[in-house]
Amino acid sequence: DVYDYYSETENITASDGGADAATEVPSQASSPSFLLEFYGFLAITNGVQISVDLSTSGAVVTPQYLAGVMERHDASPYTHLDIRVALEQIRQTAQDAAEAKPETGQEPPGPQTEASPGQHYFDAQAKKEYICVGQNPEGKYIWVLVGDGALEAHDEDPSAHPGLRDAWGELDSRLALLELMFTTDVTGNPFTVTFDTLTGLAVTGIWNAAQKRLEF
Repeated sequence: DVYDYYSETENITASDGGADAATEVPSQASSPSFLLEFYGFLAITNGVQISVDLSTSGAVVTPQYLAGVMERHDASPYTHLDIRVALEQIRQTAQDAAEAKPETGQEPPGPQTEASPGQHYFDAQAKKEYICVGQNPEGKYIWVLVGDGALEAHDEDPSAHPGLRDAWGELDSRLALLELMFTTDVTGNPFTVTFDTLTGLAVTGIWNAAQKRLEF
C-alpha cells in the first residue's frame, strides 16, 4: 500500500502490512539511490485463477544486491552441476595420475609417449622428471619438466599454443606488409618501384613488348 502522492521533492509512506508497519520513502531529490525491498508469499491453489502482471518500468537493482544474489547462487551446491562434475573429474584424474608411481625410462618422453594429464615420467638416464600436460590438436602428448622451467619448456615447444602461434604469424605478416608500404613506393598491385641506380641490379621476369615493361 502506498499513502500520499509521489513527487520528486516530497516523501511518501509505503507499507506491506498496514499503517503500523509503514516505511517512509525519501524523495528522489533527497535520496536518488534509495531502495526498498519487499518480501512476500504467493499461495496458489487449483480453486482460483490468479494472474500476475509485472512491469519492469522503473525497476532497479543495486550492484551490492546483485553481487550478493550471484554469490549465493554460485555457492549453492545445486547450481552449475555440469561444471562441478566436469571439474571434479578433471581434479580426480590429475590427482590419480600425480599419486601414481611415475613411469621410468632411459630417455625423455616424446609426443608418442601415452599418458593422462598430470602423469609423471622419470628419465633415469638424465635424472629428470617430466609431467604430461595434455595433448595438442594433432593428438600428440605434451611433456614438460617438473619444477622450475616447466612452463618455459612448454611455451618453447613448437606444438604448444597453436592458436596463439597462428595469430602471431598473421600479425607478423601484416606488420611486414605495413613496413613494406612505408619504406618503399609500393601502393598496390601492380606497383611501381623507383631505383636510384641500376648498377648491379638483376631481375628475372617476362618482357611485355606491348606495354614495354618487365613483368614478374
